[in-house]
This record gives sequence, structure tokens and C-alpha cells, in this order.
Amino acid sequence: MIKLVACDLDGTLLDENHQLSQRNIQAIQRLHKAGINFMVATGRNYQSVAPMFKKEGIHCDCLLLNGALITDAYGKRLSHTPLTPGIAEAALRILEESTLPYHMYTGEGIVSSTPKQGRAMFIRHMRKQGMRDKEIHELMETSSFGRYDREIDDPFQYLMEEPIIYKLEAFGDDAQQLQSVRMQLSGMKQTSVTNSVADNIEITASDAQKGLALKKLCAKQGLHPDEVMVFGDSLNDLSMMREFRYSFAMANAEDIIKEAAGYQTLSNAAHGVAHVLEQLLEAATEKRVSNL
Repeated sequence: MIKLVACDLDGTLLDENHQLSQRNIQAIQRLHKAGINFMVATGRNYQSVAPMFKKEGIHCDCLLLNGALITDAYGKRLSHTPLTPGIAEAALRILEESTLPYHMYTGEGIVSSTPKQGRAMFIRHMRKQGMRDKEIHELMETSSFGRYDREIDDPFQYLMEEPIIYKLEAFGDDAQQLQSVRMQLSGMKQTSVTNSVADNIEITASDAQKGLALKKLCAKQGLHPDEVMVFGDSLNDLSMMREFRYSFAMANAEDIIKEAAGYQTLSNAAHGVAHVLEQLLEAATEKRVSNL
């Protein structure tokens, strides 16, 4: 019996405009009424996640920053796996040499030494996805995308403050350059290098992967992996697909995700998550009725 549903956001639960559809909202609300917990599993931070669910009256734990941080519905930290100072410094040197715009997800929020380049890159990225400038700026206003809690001049001077760094994220237009930087970063020990979209790079501690973090959380909560259902579409969801039997790849997912997943569903634009959850809820209802 499924007791927990963990779901990626962008490209999975959210539609092509990065919004929650009414059908997905209703499916999550029905899950809660049926006694099945729902959990976000995303590369985003809490500030980018909480408002959209709070608006709909949905309260759920959040696996954030690819598993580097897990919070309850109110942002209270349940567990975290930050980058060690040495690893963070080594990764920053590679990013600095690459000249790619990047930012850091830290204990004090999102920190950037390249804010102008980062905003410009995000806007170009969203234009490539077909979003109009008005929609992009509305998204930036209602999320943490392109917004920084602190802008700094020298990242290595910033490291002297001994910040908690959960994730580093870089963007680029040049696929060959991105691949080269990924290879350099992947050569480092104690890191996980992945991406949520084709033109970004995400760096976390090696244990800060969605599937590994979720499995540890389940062990603490007394949940068997077969009592968990997961959904995803991008490379940063790969560990979830591998660690859990009831794993669903979206129709728009990368091929490697489809190959690793136990099952497939419709695309995010076609409400693929709700499509599966509705069947899950129907089966749960039929089982309860048969037991009366």
C-alpha cells in the first residue's frame, strides 16, 4: 500500500508555464484526505516552493535542493547534507575559471557573484521554452528564479564567513562548454553533478541526491521503499527512479529517466501526475469498500 508520494516539480508536477494545474491540486488534496502523504522532491529552495502550495492550502514536507535539505511544511529543517568547505571551494574555482554565471544556495538564501549574467541567462532559458517576457517576469516575481538574497563581489572572500552551502548551480548556452565543465566537476570526489534542464549544472554533496535522501528519510519514518511512489523527468530525478520500485517517468522525461523508471505516465502538460494519483485513489477506495 502506498503511504507516501514524492514528486518533482518542474517538468513533472508543474505545467509548461511552471504552474500547478487544478487537476494536480485536487489530486494532492484527495491524497491527504485518503491518508496518503505528499512530499515535494525538487532542486528548488523552500522560498520558491512554499508559496505555490500555501496558496492552495496544501501543507507538505519538502525535499529541497536535490536532497541537500529536507524541511517540514513550515520550513523547519528536518535534515541537511551541505557541501564541505573544501569541496565547495574546489567546485567554485572550476566555475570561476569557466566564466559561466552561477549562484549558491546557502543557509542564508541564494547568493550570487554574477547576478546580472544570471538574470539574463534565466530569461534566455525561459524564452527558449516558449515563455513570453511578461510571463517570465511574473515567474521571477513569484519565485526565487533570477532573484538573489545576497550579491557578492568575491566568492572566495565569502567562503571566509564559513557559510552553509547546499548547492551550486551554473547555466550556459554553449552545450560543449557545459559538458566540459560537467566533466571537470564530475572528476571531484564527494560530489553529485547533475542537471534539471539541459542548460544547467547542479552540484551537491554525493549523498545529497533525491533518491538517497528520500530513502534515508523513509528509514527514519519506518516506511518501506515499496510504500513510496515517486515521479520525475530530469537527470536530478535519476536516483529516485533507481531507488524506488514505484517510480514514474513523465512522457516528456529524458530517455535515461524513462529507462530507469518502473513505469511511465502522461506528460506534465497532460497532468501525468494526477493521471496516476487518480488511479491510485480509486484503487484505495475500492479496497476500503471491499473490506467493509
